[in-house]
Amino acid sequence: MVRMPTLPKLSAVLGLGLVVAGCVLTVDPVIPESEATFDPRLVGTWEEQCGSDSAVITQAAKGGYAIRYTSDRKTTAFEARLGRLGDRLILDASATPDKGELPELYSGVLIAGHAIFSVDVTPDDIRTSPLDPDAMLTALRAGDLRLPYSEVGERLVLQADTTQLRAALAAYMARPGVFLESSTWRRTTPQLEEVEPPCFEAAAWREADQIFHRDLHWAGSDVASSVDLGRGRILWLFGDTWIDPTGKGTRAGATMISNSVAIQTGANPTQAR
Repeated sequence: MVRMPTLPKLSAVLGLGLVVAGCVLTVDPVIPESEATFDPRLVGTWEEQCGSDSAVITQAAKGGYAIRYTSDRKTTAFEARLGRLGDRLILDASATPDKGELPELYSGVLIAGHAIFSVDVTPDDIRTSPLDPDAMLTALRAGDLRLPYSEVGERLVLQADTTQLRAALAAYMARPGVFLESSTWRRTTPQLEEVEPPCFEAAAWREADQIFHRDLHWAGSDVASSVDLGRGRILWLFGDTWIDPTGKGTRAGATMISNSVAIQTGANPTQAR
């Protein structure tokens, strides 16, 4: 058994708002930046299947994640890295509280503890399993797991560095019964905010309309669109079009064709031809 005296800073490892009670924490990360991977399936809004907690996960810098975790109407910010340790996919999360959340007296000495979760990811759900602190404490006391540690309230804090942690925990996590029961999180679609639709006003531009009545063989069309050809020339593309072969400008006796085109010369339709 390797046990270290409680460091003054460790009493506040979870003072940063980590929401897992009775959990296993590490002072140093288990997933360093060099071992981190990124899985885009983690990004999204999630709700606990058998509870009321929720989490919003977004991509952060250097292949990490930013997490906004809400429990009992209190939201805490975390940063996290995903990576492999042995045969398991591990999420290493630590709290990153806003400056106003910390008492000024402690803001310079608090340590953000790292919580370790085994995760299984699918497109629509995530299953997370934290380490069982009781099983780990038994292994530490029996000498089956040799890491320096402290007990801080209900939390077990491992004080080894990243290299020691990865070497010892990779073998330990391969044993049965070292994780607590998993929690399942379901992907949700955020509720969209109601947006007041913009108000538009339109009025007929009679002078501009006259450009479409100058050729009396063309008696009307639908699905009109225009393309600026440059140098004051505009291409008009029409869908179904009425063509009056008599040139009287009426639809009586007119023929419908599937498409028609026209070239407008001059940008101002009141003066163009």
